[in-house]
Amino acid sequence: MPLTRDTSLEHQFKELLRKNRDKQNRQVIATVRQMLPLWADELIREASGFNHVTGNTMNGFFVGAYMPFNGAMQLVGAAFSSDKVEEPTRPTLKKGEMYDLDVYWRGKPVMGKPFVGIFGTRNIFSFEASMRFLQSHTPQMSPLAFLVGNSVNYAKFLEVHKKANLITKFADDRKKEGWIVTMHGK
Repeated sequence: MPLTRDTSLEHQFKELLRKNRDKQNRQVIATVRQMLPLWADELIREASGFNHVTGNTMNGFFVGAYMPFNGAMQLVGAAFSSDKVEEPTRPTLKKGEMYDLDVYWRGKPVMGKPFVGIFGTRNIFSFEASMRFLQSHTPQMSPLAFLVGNSVNYAKFLEVHKKANLITKFADDRKKEGWIVTMHGK
C-alpha cells in the first residue's frame, strides 16, 4: 500500500506558520510605531538651530516604515515633525516671492523688508507633500525598510550649502545600527 501525504497535517502546519508570522509582524509594527516619533524628534532637534521663515521645513521631516505584504512593500507607520511643532504660517515661498505676513514662524516679527524666497519652485504645505511622497513611494523589498526625508527645498539647501547633514547624519546613524534606510530630499 503506497504512502499518502496527510494534507490536513500539512495544511495545519502551514496555517500555524502563517499565524505565527502574522503575530510577529504585528509585534514589529507596534514597536516600530513607537520608535518613529522618537526619530522624528531627533530630526527636529538637529534642525532647530537654523532660521525658519514659514515653518514648513520644520514641519516637513518624515520617517516612514515599510514591510512586505502580499509581495509588495507597504507603508506600516509614519512619524512627522509636524506632530511636534507649530503649524507653518503659510505655504513655502517660491524664488523671488516676498513673505506676506506680519510675523515669521514662531512669532518673530517681520522687521524692515520681508524675507524673499531664494530657491523654491512651488508653494506647498510640507506635511501634505510629505504624506503624498510616503504614500506613493515603494522602497526595495526587504523585511523592514525606512524612508527619511523632508519635502521642502530649504532642507536640501541646509544639507548641501550649509553642510547641516540633518537627514544624512540621521540616515547614516540608523544604517550603523543595522537598519535599511533610504533618504529623500537630499
